[in-house]
Amino acid sequence: MKVLKLTLFKKIFLVIFIGFFLVETINVYMDYQNNCASIANNMVNNDIVDKLDLLARKYEDKTYQATSSQIVESVEKLFEDQNGYCVILDEQNQVIYETMKNENFSQKPYMIVVPKTDEYIDYIPVRINLDKLSQEQRDAIEKNIQNQYKDQAIVVEYAGKTINVENGGEEIEPTYLSVDGQIYLEDKTQNRQTSCVHIYSSPHLFYRDYYSSSNEEAYVMNDKEFSQILYQSALKLNHDMGGVGMVKIDYEKMDNNLVLTQRIYITLNDQKTLSVVFVDYYFDVFTYAFSQAIYDNIKVYIFSLILSFLMSLGISYMVTRRIKKIDNITRQIADNHFDLSLSEKPRDELGTLSHNINHMSQRLKLTIQQLNDEIEHVKQLESVRKEFIANFTHEIKTPLAIINGYIELIEETKDDQKKSIYLEAINQETDKINQLILAMLDLSRLESGQVELHIQELDLEDILTTIIESFASLLEKKQIQVVITGEYSTIEADLFEMELVIKNLISNAIKHTPQNGHIYICYENQTLFIENEGEHLSDKQKEKIWDTYVSSDREGTGLGLAICKTVLDLHGFSYDVHNTERGVSFQVNLKH
Repeated sequence: MKVLKLTLFKKIFLVIFIGFFLVETINVYMDYQNNCASIANNMVNNDIVDKLDLLARKYEDKTYQATSSQIVESVEKLFEDQNGYCVILDEQNQVIYETMKNENFSQKPYMIVVPKTDEYIDYIPVRINLDKLSQEQRDAIEKNIQNQYKDQAIVVEYAGKTINVENGGEEIEPTYLSVDGQIYLEDKTQNRQTSCVHIYSSPHLFYRDYYSSSNEEAYVMNDKEFSQILYQSALKLNHDMGGVGMVKIDYEKMDNNLVLTQRIYITLNDQKTLSVVFVDYYFDVFTYAFSQAIYDNIKVYIFSLILSFLMSLGISYMVTRRIKKIDNITRQIADNHFDLSLSEKPRDELGTLSHNINHMSQRLKLTIQQLNDEIEHVKQLESVRKEFIANFTHEIKTPLAIINGYIELIEETKDDQKKSIYLEAINQETDKINQLILAMLDLSRLESGQVELHIQELDLEDILTTIIESFASLLEKKQIQVVITGEYSTIEADLFEMELVIKNLISNAIKHTPQNGHIYICYENQTLFIENEGEHLSDKQKEKIWDTYVSSDREGTGLGLAICKTVLDLHGFSYDVHNTERGVSFQVNLKH
């Protein structure tokens, strides 16, 4: 069996619809209570109210003697022919006077029978006169009714003659009577009727069912229970002695029955207060109160139910539509589609969530881009590293091969002059290897991040002169002229590291300057320019020239400019390279 999946839409719909349904249920209940109150108001006996009001106004006149006996006498006269329960109570709820007349407890016993059926139909009621029965027989019938009424309908078999016909029914005087199989009157008449007891009334018992053979809603009440119910109803609210002279009306619902209480308070000559209470008990007045309340407002209830259903659907759609959109966008963000965005209006909780998701998406996009850039940079470094290894291997292998060849020549020759030439060549190749290793050590030291700079004032012109003199042999060999211009001043930097930068820049210029060329060194606006004649750099070369292991000609180590870059970054100096009319110019801004 497939289990119904409760989606968020269905959950929200159910919660809202149940809420509307509960409100509608409360409205139905309130309509039912109002209907009950309306029924109770319609059942108020205005004749009794008028009599109680007359009694109250009578004893407001001080010419009358307001004593207990006088009030009792007045009540007896006013209510001698009134059906109901009347009681006079003092301030301690003690009964001063009590009388009860109720048409349900008939002084002449009778029963009304109807056809035996499980459905309500139109029927002709038959009233059976029980005057011929002895008190003992009536007591037996009443005992049988009280014992059996909850379990089953009271079945009656009867025969007799009609003595009265009125209101569409008939009254008979029985010649044969059997109640639940017990025969109370017997004759030889064969024309007998079988029915169920609908009402039984005597001075001591009242019984009634609802036209059904199942007897599920039948009830029975004896006169003592009835008197006690009426007395308890009279006692309720009797402690409130305010409003002397006013008729107060209260009602109480007991199952489908109505207890209607009408009372007045009268002040005696001795300043004590008596309450005169008249209680009416009406059977079955609320039987159809609920169904009547539904029937009277059925169109409103149906319209409200449909409206509640549609509103629940609408609200559920409005809420889940935005949530579904958020879910869809987040799924696409998970698939690296970061260009999508959510609407951040209205500025409620979902709007705030949409704003945070948009912000997260952009941060993820930026982070991933940075990671991709790092990965690309690592790939470039790996490529450069492989190129450097190849270059380094070549640079090491070549001088080592030369050294090895000269060693073999020295072993074979006996000419001292040749040996001296061979040893000089070995020494030159050893210097090349030493320079390469020293450059690697310098770069490793600088990139470790543990270099401590010793900043001091330096004479830039003096440093340039010293370094240029150290390259005198190379300059003379290539017939290169160095042109120095500008007004030099002191700078703040680390002496050892700055000498390393300038030495590498001049060495790079010498290496790329052609035979009989020129190198131009200028200092202006705190910027040092070192320009050499020679070939221009391509855009790709300018982009990678400061990276490690990059050399355009395999003559150098590929580390010189990388060392310059690291030292200048440590000092916070800016630097650049660009092509000029004469060649290539490196510039370093020595301003902090």
